Amino acid sequence: MAGSIFNNRLAKTFSVKSVGLLEQRKDKSEVKRSIGNIQFDYKLHFFPRPPCQPESWYDISQGEGTVVVNDSAASSYRRSPDAKHGGVNNRYLQKNQIHFLKLILTTQRISIN
Repeated sequence: MAGSIFNNRLAKTFSVKSVGLLEQRKDKSEVKRSIGNIQFDYKLHFFPRPPCQPESWYDISQGEGTVVVNDSAASSYRRSPDAKHGGVNNRYLQKNQIHFLKLILTTQRISIN
């Protein structure tokens, strides 16, 4: 009895095609990312060479999207016994921010003759 429905569930003998699983799922997303850094030498007027080297960088990303699986798809057909409808319609949002600051101080021994 391949393909028969018993107690509102697909029978275990029903064959599921892998191409059908791929074609019945729609993933749409949009990702934005920005990476940057800055480094420079800062000279103080009372030191002969640049004693301070600040460096800063960042990495910021944001992604959002949806996952939609039709309610007639075998992979999500009435996923629980008390479910009235099957299928998936999920939205997601992800934000990541990384900031970094490094400060290098160098000193030089000055000998006076």
